[in-house]
Amino acid sequence: MNSSNESRIGTIDVISRMKEAAGVTSVAALSQLLGYRSNAVQNTASRGRVPYKEAAQLADKENVSLDYLIFGHESPGHGLLNPGDEVSMPANQGAPAPNADVLHAVVVGVESALTEAGVTLTPVKKADLISTLVDIYAQAHARPSRDHIMRLVRSAS
Repeated sequence: MNSSNESRIGTIDVISRMKEAAGVTSVAALSQLLGYRSNAVQNTASRGRVPYKEAAQLADKENVSLDYLIFGHESPGHGLLNPGDEVSMPANQGAPAPNADVLHAVVVGVESALTEAGVTLTPVKKADLISTLVDIYAQAHARPSRDHIMRLVRSAS
């Protein structure tokens, strides 16, 4: 994937796709549809965070591709990050933006650990776990360890 705007994850774009998929016109209506207070999704966005948990919940609820909600692409293979790609986050977020190596390693590590442990998580729990690991390893500027991911997967089940 190149470094064009298509390869970037933008909070505003994700929320726009979520509203479209949910058939609502406001962020407040989106929050309420997902069972949250009307300002929940807006609060996540105002902190400069991509609403991964809410996107996973909406994908499950509306039978929409999470790949579409996060990256904006429907077809398989599109929207996937390649090693070295940078993931853009708004400037006001406190944590550094993870690069694609970290994000890819976390997603692959979580999926592998779930399979190996025979654990099934709800989409929301899986998104929470991935988000937590990305935050940890982006700040540490390190790739996640298999043992750490496995411990967290087991504790999340």
